[in-house]
Amino acid sequence: MIARMAKNPDLANKYHSKLNSMHAMEEQLKSIEALAANEQQLLDLLDAAEDQLGTTEFMAGFAFSIADAAMIPVLARIELLKLDDELIQPRPRVLEYWERMKERPSYRKVIGRYSSRLKMMKLIVPSICNVGIRSLFKKY
Repeated sequence: MIARMAKNPDLANKYHSKLNSMHAMEEQLKSIEALAANEQQLLDLLDAAEDQLGTTEFMAGFAFSIADAAMIPVLARIELLKLDDELIQPRPRVLEYWERMKERPSYRKVIGRYSSRLKMMKLIVPSICNVGIRSLFKKY
C-alpha cells in the first residue's frame, strides 16, 4: 500500500485512512466480546435471510437486487472458510438460494473463478503473507 501511496500522492489521505481502519480492525479481532458480537450478527443475518426466503425468491422480493449482490459475498466467504456445514446447511432456504446464486453467470464470472483450490490459494496466500509481514514489522 505504501508503494501505491508513492505512485498516487494525491490519494495519500485515503490510503492513511484505510491503513488506520485496517489497524483498528486488527485490534478488534483481539477482543473476544467483539468477535462474539460479530458472530451473533452473522447468525442473525442468516436467520433473517432464512425467514425472508420463506416468502420471496430473492433477498428483497421476487427479482435479483442489490440486497442479493450484498448477500452473495457473505455466503461465498462462509463457503471459502469451510463454515457452510455449520452456517448454511442448517438453513434449507438459504442453502437452496445459495445454490441458485452460484448458477448465475455473474457469480461464475466474478466469484466462481476463485472457487477452485488453486485459485483460492492464489487469492489467499498473498493476503496471509501481507498480514504476516505487516505484523512482523509492525508497519501498516
